Amino acid sequence: MCIVERVRPYVIVLAVIGAVMLVATLAYPFGYDQAVFGVGGEMVLKGAVPYRDFLDTKQPLIFYLYAAAMWVFGRHEWSIHLLDIVYQLGAAYYFFRILRRELSAEVALLSASLMLILYAGSGFWMTCEAESFAILPSLLLVDVTLRTVTSKRLAKDRFAFQYGLLAGVAVVWLFVLKLTLVLGGFAAMMFVLSRRGITTKMKWRASIAPTTSSLVLGIASILALWWMDALQPFLKSLDWLRHYSSIGGGESIFAIVFLTFPERLIYSTSVSLFLLGVFGIYFWVKQKRADRPTPLLTLLFLTGFFQLLGVLAERKIEFPYQYTRALWAFTPFMALGLTALLRSLKKIRKLGGALRIALCVISILCILLLSPLTRIFSQTIPWATIALSNESTAPEVQHRVPDYFAEEQHHVADYLTKRMSDNDQFFFWGNDVGVYFFANKLPQTICLTATPFRSTGTPIEWNNRLLNQLTDAPPKYFISEFGDAKPYITGSLLDSRQALFAWDGLETFLISRYKPDTTIGHFQIFHHLSEP
Repeated sequence: MCIVERVRPYVIVLAVIGAVMLVATLAYPFGYDQAVFGVGGEMVLKGAVPYRDFLDTKQPLIFYLYAAAMWVFGRHEWSIHLLDIVYQLGAAYYFFRILRRELSAEVALLSASLMLILYAGSGFWMTCEAESFAILPSLLLVDVTLRTVTSKRLAKDRFAFQYGLLAGVAVVWLFVLKLTLVLGGFAAMMFVLSRRGITTKMKWRASIAPTTSSLVLGIASILALWWMDALQPFLKSLDWLRHYSSIGGGESIFAIVFLTFPERLIYSTSVSLFLLGVFGIYFWVKQKRADRPTPLLTLLFLTGFFQLLGVLAERKIEFPYQYTRALWAFTPFMALGLTALLRSLKKIRKLGGALRIALCVISILCILLLSPLTRIFSQTIPWATIALSNESTAPEVQHRVPDYFAEEQHHVADYLTKRMSDNDQFFFWGNDVGVYFFANKLPQTICLTATPFRSTGTPIEWNNRLLNQLTDAPPKYFISEFGDAKPYITGSLLDSRQALFAWDGLETFLISRYKPDTTIGHFQIFHHLSEP
């Protein structure tokens, strides 16, 4: 029997809406992070190696993903979104197949659809992040972990070691996307070790195997870094990230855990889906008490919970993309909650009476209005309309995120492009590096953004190397951004220009070799004294 025959029409409609919303992300422009990854990815295409040739707060894999997108689809803002669309659709299908082992086709399809709606509706700034690409390794980890404890072929402990090896691959995959994503591996390990009905021998195999493959891949990665002369910079970056991870918004731990974090989690999920998720978890707990085991849901709950702990550990809890790593794991609970609620409303409606029918209609309207579906009108349609009309997205980005200065970056890029030859270069000091992408230039130093050079714990070697690179090959233009103080990124109330003049070495370099040229919005441009 085909899937369509097993599910109700509204589930099919939601699946189509999720797919359309995802495809519409092709029209999403770059935000701050996407610009950083795009410029870094283009540097990788030119032979650069993260940590050795440029520095950033993220692990290396995200830059290689952006490089792959530009290599396959060309140098466009939409290239990474096209790769992401294929990636997310594949992940949604994989998720559906995993869920079908324990749940009905309707709940499985509804869960995968909600995952796409949540992701695509989060906004142009929130897609194509490192967390976005964590979905496939996370699903692989769930898949092989579940097979380890539920497959009938494992009656004699066979295949446990092989599945464990794949789990280790998934953990390393998560690690090279973002350090704290490996907490998904802890969830899987806890799940296996706490399971009843599997032998101690199997538990040992399932524990040793991922450790073994992780170590092997880790050693191979270390050797690769050493071969590329990137090992020492990588180790220094890990030490720097230890300091950087302590940067927060100045709130107390109590305020973060019990006030800000819950508010941002509900906002990122939407009120409707959050409440439906709570409702679904309640039904799941009732099933467990009734001695109806649901190992898949147990593993998904642990995975989502541990990934939320990762968000708290980073203390970067402001934006919806930071919750992407966990929300997908809770969509089956949202689906269960929704189906249970609709069953209840159906029973009420059958009782008759205008008041009861009105109650059902109002309940459904509230679910819709407080759900991510409303983001079709704030995200999907506006960006698609701009793209189809072939207009620039910069004014709309500037309107939505004023402190990103998107339109100003385009103006700066146009100004420089008209005054630079192919061999001329410029140096950018600030946060919003899209100016490199729009001017079709690349950084010639290890400075991609200013953050690694102006936050707590910056190694003195990085500052010295940057100054030496600038001194050896002074660029034609020096650009300093101002008004871009982002304490949640840098841990400082200073903007980039203030941080520049607080660094004696960089200030001396600028004053002794450059003269003011012009100011465009929040970007001050300096011209080299020896250049015409």
